[in-house]
Amino acid sequence: MRWLLLAVLVLPVGCVLIQDPDVAAKRAVAENQVRCSRETPTGSRRPITVCRSVAQLKQEQEDAAELLRRSRNLGVQGRDE
Repeated sequence: MRWLLLAVLVLPVGCVLIQDPDVAAKRAVAENQVRCSRETPTGSRRPITVCRSVAQLKQEQEDAAELLRRSRNLGVQGRDE
């Protein structure tokens, strides 16, 4: 019974860890693709075209989420004191 439980828990994890090289290559190519958008800088009326890679966009989103999380934690800590 213990072996069956162990097999049920370990086999799905082992399947997730095995990755097809083609999938990894496609993901790397997708992260290097460039996306351009029109953005209006603060204090300006003239939009500019800004181009970033998908990896850069993802990193910016993660950084913004981390900054928001930290600011919320600081706000909570300030109320307790």
